[in-house]
Amino acid sequence: MKKEEKFKLLDAVIVATEMTEKEVEVYFQSRKGIIQSIFPIAYKRENNFELLPYLDYARKKEVWGFEIMPGVILAKRCDAVDDVKADEWITSKNFAEKCTMAGKQGKLPSKELLKQNWSIELITNIKKMDEFLCEYDVNAEQRSSEKLWFTGVLWCSDVSKDSNPYYFIMENGTARCSVEPKYSIGNRLVVSF
Repeated sequence: MKKEEKFKLLDAVIVATEMTEKEVEVYFQSRKGIIQSIFPIAYKRENNFELLPYLDYARKKEVWGFEIMPGVILAKRCDAVDDVKADEWITSKNFAEKCTMAGKQGKLPSKELLKQNWSIELITNIKKMDEFLCEYDVNAEQRSSEKLWFTGVLWCSDVSKDSNPYYFIMENGTARCSVEPKYSIGNRLVVSF
């Protein structure tokens, strides 16, 4: 079959299925199996993380999140990942401490680490990464493209002198002390190594 004939057949399929240019691109990228991403992607097996600089389409079910700054892994979605709810500080803390990556034990990030690295560019790239993962059929956060709030609220390792935990609001880059160890809007798991 000549190249021109192949292109005509391909055009006919694209027209018949009403595929967008982006969908065609996603299709061809996913056939290659490896797709470059903005942030390194964190794959999780049991409690062990592995970072790769790309989406391995064959391992998309193992995608847990992505590295937003050196050693800080953000979950792919708000609320719950792998049946772990992010609304309670102690649950998030215990989850983080069970995780390992390259022989290091996980923990929650400090509020200072998050504040130092927070920027509008970071939030923009997190939203782009959420969209990227959704485009490639990873069960990732869809609301962040519509509502900035859903980029996430993250629990921090810090506690006040009254033993109240801090949380970090990614929308505006602020850390606040929680009067209760529970916060229920847009929480997102995070692990620091």
